[in-house]
Amino acid sequence: MLIVCTKDPVVVGAAQAQRSGAGSWGNLVIIDPRFNQAQATTVIQGALSKAGDAEPVCFSAHGNDNEIGDAGTGRNDWGWSRERLAWNLSTAMPRRFSGPILIHACAKNVSNFSAGLAVALDHIRALNGVWIYGYQRAVPSTAGFPDPRYLDRSRELYATQVSYRVSHDGTLAAAAGDGAEAVPQGAASSGADGGSYAGNGVSHASHGDSYHASFPSGYTLDIPVGFNFDEVRRLFHLVVENAR
Repeated sequence: MLIVCTKDPVVVGAAQAQRSGAGSWGNLVIIDPRFNQAQATTVIQGALSKAGDAEPVCFSAHGNDNEIGDAGTGRNDWGWSRERLAWNLSTAMPRRFSGPILIHACAKNVSNFSAGLAVALDHIRALNGVWIYGYQRAVPSTAGFPDPRYLDRSRELYATQVSYRVSHDGTLAAAAGDGAEAVPQGAASSGADGGSYAGNGVSHASHGDSYHASFPSGYTLDIPVGFNFDEVRRLFHLVVENAR
């Protein structure tokens, strides 16, 4: 399933193009550009409720590390934060949904929208085990779509898994060690600020009241949940820079 979460006719046209690769994602969902934010969200939730348990889902839109939707921020523009989209997914998706999910939108850093979405899902205990993929670079409005069968082989995508521990009786386990693991895919690639993350093996995980990041060099960070993600991003860059 491919859901276009913007009114931009260029992005919509790219999703409709025969050679864009969009066809490999199955059902194409285009939201009526006359709809307001609430109506657009209703369309998204309605489409997600019809997804198969293992059906790949792609959200195509403009975006940054914190939000996807329209390029503008006007009164009539659409926009979904990581937390809002996590809630939409948790309330609409089939209980046994196993993904994967692709965020086909621009991003800049390792703590991008897809990674933040996985952490937001972890915090509300939804979609356990689902892999969420996203970019760490600008994505042109006319960009094609990768084959959902081979997302884990892409040299351009970063993958984050929603992962929280559940006991044998189905209740949530309180033990430390549950969280979202971020795994860079493919070879090294540079972010907008020149920092190279893919290939560094950077991982991060949510542990109840803290956000834990670890690096192969031995550096670790423990950051309280609710900490500003811009500050988290700054600390990630600082640690990577010091590890060089």
